[in-house]
Amino acid sequence: NMQSKYAVQTGEALENEIRKVVVDEGLNSEKRPVRIVDDKEVDIVVPDVGDPRILIMSSYQLTTSSSQASKANEQLRMYQDIGNHNRSRSQRDNPNVLFINVIDGGGWLSRSKELQTMWDGCDYCFSRSSLSGLREVLQYNLNA
Repeated sequence: NMQSKYAVQTGEALENEIRKVVVDEGLNSEKRPVRIVDDKEVDIVVPDVGDPRILIMSSYQLTTSSSQASKANEQLRMYQDIGNHNRSRSQRDNPNVLFINVIDGGGWLSRSKELQTMWDGCDYCFSRSSLSGLREVLQYNLNA
């Protein structure tokens, strides 16, 4: 029980660190369901669900779990939905929506297949220690 509580708190702290990077860049964000990914809740939507430009999902795994396969497959489907959205005719003159994964925790190290799916199923992938790269992606894609 303590281990699971710790993992949840650490995952929330990771999400808050990501949100701080977004706020430090002067950007708005929301945590809400997003239509283009089948109304799944997205951890961080930049700038908002009405005009999503960047969708960020975070995942912290303290230990391995069978739910990691479900998480990886769900996020791969989300990435495919975003690709369909970006290719649609109605979006031709609008900027593409980016999908970013932030993955951390030792649990992912032992699940290399699922970790690879998470890596392949996004435009950019970061860990907690590489969040400076997220700052650069935000600057490049939203300030251009």
